[in-house]
Parts: sequence; structure tokens; C-alpha cells
Amino acid sequence: MEETFRIDVDRIRKGDENAFEKVFHAYFERICCFAREYVCDWEVARELAQEAFIRLWEIRDNLDDGSDIPALLFTITRNNALNYMKHLTVRQKYSDYTKQQHLESQLNLIALSDLQVDILFRNDMQKAIHQAVDELPDRCKEVFIMSRHLGMSYKEIAQKLKISGKTVENHISEALKRLRLKIKQNM
Repeated sequence: MEETFRIDVDRIRKGDENAFEKVFHAYFERICCFAREYVCDWEVARELAQEAFIRLWEIRDNLDDGSDIPALLFTITRNNALNYMKHLTVRQKYSDYTKQQHLESQLNLIALSDLQVDILFRNDMQKAIHQAVDELPDRCKEVFIMSRHLGMSYKEIAQKLKISGKTVENHISEALKRLRLKIKQNM
């Protein structure tokens, strides 16, 4: 059975660690469970709950006698969880971007290392490249030309064609793959 107690906000505001510790023991597990609903990871949830209690301690001077400590802890935890999830989203987008850049670099390196420099500049090779570009599916070809010939960024292409940045990346990746295969066939 859950023990109920009166939270002495005044004692917490004055820096009474015992009063703060009682609040910590009374609410820590509930805050962890609440955070877990957002982040689906117990370790992260525990860290977010700890951060909420640290933040409560840091702002204790601003508390007034009517402060609802549990509600404040839940609010801090929710905001921390949302910030954490935003951070994960940014990290994932950066990771996806760097993976794509690495893939393109690898494809370019393979294409260049597999070819002798003198073959690359021969008319037959240029013709093969142009033919390979012409054989791309229409949207893929359009995206590739905008990127490679017009120098547009993925974001600019996505906005102009009203498609997602991920779709632009997929078209470029597909185009490079097909070009590489075509170049290898003509060697």
C-alpha cells in the first residue's frame, strides 16, 4: 500500500535534503515508469527521472508554498523525454546522411578505381555514361541531373519536386548503382 505524506515545500525550498529525499523515494519509481512510456528504455528512463529530480533541486528557490511537486516532476520528465527523442531524431538523420555520403563515396571510389584513367576520358566511356543516364527511369534521371549537372542540393531537389529528402537520396543511390554497372559492362 502506498504511503501518503505531506510534501513540505518550504523545507525543500530552504535546501532540506531530508525533505527532498522523502520526495525522491516517494516518486522516483513513478517518474521512471512515466519516462519509460516515452523512451521505451529503462536505463534512459532512470536517467531522465534523475535529471528531473536534479532540476527540481536546482529550482527549489523558485518554489512557492502551493507548488505541486509531483506535477512539476512529471512535467520536467515529459519535457526531458521529448528533448531526448528530438535529439535521437537528429542523430538518426545525421547518421542516415553520413551513411549515404559514405555510400556515394564508396561507389565513386569503386567506379574510379575499377577504371583506368585513360579509359574514363575516352569517347566510348562518355557515350556509355550518357546512355546510362538516358536509360534511367524518368524521375531517377531527373533527380540525378538536378544533383550532378545542375549542382542542386538534395533539399533543393526535394522541395522543387515535392518529394522527401529520403526519396532524393534513394534516386541518387539507384542512379549511381546503375551507372557503375553500365561502366563496368563497357570496360
